[in-house]
Amino acid sequence: MKILCCIIFLVFPIAFAVETEKTVSIGRIMFTKNQILGSHILTDIYKQAKIKVEFIDLPGYRVTEELKSGNICAEVFRPFSYGEDHPYFIRISQPINYMQLKAYALKRKKIKIQNWESLKSHSIGIIKGSVLVEKKTADIKDKILVNTIEQLLEMLIKNRVDLFITDEFNAKIFLKQSEHAKLIEELNPPLTEKIPLYHYFSNNCKNISEIIEKKVVELQETKKLEKIINKNREKMFQD
Repeated sequence: MKILCCIIFLVFPIAFAVETEKTVSIGRIMFTKNQILGSHILTDIYKQAKIKVEFIDLPGYRVTEELKSGNICAEVFRPFSYGEDHPYFIRISQPINYMQLKAYALKRKKIKIQNWESLKSHSIGIIKGSVLVEKKTADIKDKILVNTIEQLLEMLIKNRVDLFITDEFNAKIFLKQSEHAKLIEELNPPLTEKIPLYHYFSNNCKNISEIIEKKVVELQETKKLEKIINKNREKMFQD
């Protein structure tokens, strides 16, 4: 019996070490600047945890399905409520970024909004797989779902929609590079406060999630997590 126990204690650390040496596959919602930002933040976190990582670009719904089936180990981030909708996923306890949803319209239309309810009198464009946005706009019939923010802007310019909704970070990065930026107005007030975003894992990757959980908590406690987030946000704005 003593020999058996010794074998178990010797084999377990080796097996655990082999698992952490594997490259962790993380789903990233494609064509989304905030998800790219999240992948940069996670790259820094995983590097400190000494775990190799790769990002796989997929549509929003596909990321969920791939995580559910265990084909990928984790996904970049989602709001807290995503974990309530998908309780079989593992959510890291500390947020690693945030988003703030806003509406954007042509300046010449002088559109005024107050909240989600006030959007009902307008035609809107949103990005597919933005679960929170889809929930909030479920009652709006005049709505077009597309894959990219480029398509949202194109529909706005061509008057196919009155406004579009996206995360402020996504819009700022994209409009900074767009020839149409001067035509677009950011509508206020924002549709949401700043929403914390959390890293999620498949249950198949529980061991990896525990390592990252420990590392994220450590970075949070030492104030290094905020520095990682701010550094990457600033870098994307400058690039």
